[in-house]
Amino acid sequence: MTGFGKGEFEDENWKAVVVIKSVNGKGLDIHLKAPSFLIPLEPSLRDMLKEKIKRGSVTISIDIDSKQVLTPLNIQKLILGVETIRVMAEELELHLSHDQVFEFAWRLAEKQKMELDESVQNVIIQAFRKAMDSLVESRSIEGSYLASDIRGRAEKIRSLLEKVKQNREKYNEEIKRKILERAEELKLDKESPLVLNEIVFLLQRYDIQEEITRLESHLKELNKLIDTEGEIGRKIEFLAQEMYREVNTIGSKIPDLGKIVVDLKTEIDRIKQQSANIE
Repeated sequence: MTGFGKGEFEDENWKAVVVIKSVNGKGLDIHLKAPSFLIPLEPSLRDMLKEKIKRGSVTISIDIDSKQVLTPLNIQKLILGVETIRVMAEELELHLSHDQVFEFAWRLAEKQKMELDESVQNVIIQAFRKAMDSLVESRSIEGSYLASDIRGRAEKIRSLLEKVKQNREKYNEEIKRKILERAEELKLDKESPLVLNEIVFLLQRYDIQEEITRLESHLKELNKLIDTEGEIGRKIEFLAQEMYREVNTIGSKIPDLGKIVVDLKTEIDRIKQQSANIE
């Protein structure tokens, strides 16, 4: 399921901005984009997200800014670097200007790095929670649209099933008519056991009542699932597969229902596709 969430939080020292995006996925795949010093926090963020989301490809982006004025480099290391380069220059009998010594020492001085202290961690977690809540709300809104779409398709399938029932009766009458015509050509009594058995045999062979009953049962279960809280995406996908199997059987038994069968498969395919978007 697609979604977007953004959260911001700050204290007197730090400001954090967290953005969480999710797209469709069969499982839960989490990617973190953040400064390297925040890597130790990743397991905790993953666990928090797993409590809210079960499916989707999720990307977490974290920006953290200090409100303090940080020294751009390690001053003590710069001073030590100047002394070291002077000694080396004297030993190697190199003639370096003061500017050259300072430039080399500057390159050796490491910039100060942020540390994952308790203050930074708290700011990030607070921003992360806000982003998560925003993401869940976003996915919930999309979920309501998806539920409405699936209900609409279920109604179309139910309407198409009614057409199947109507055409089934016509098809059965057509079978009886052809057998009786054939019996008349062979000068057989229409009430003879041979003719009656042939009619019964073909009607049973092409009977699709069981498939219709199972399809109607699957539709009822589908409507129940849509109104159920929790993880239902995989269950809807399974139901769609079962419905597709029943429609295939109907199509193989009564080829004359080809157009209706194609329409049924189209709606079921779309339900299956939508199931990948649902938690």
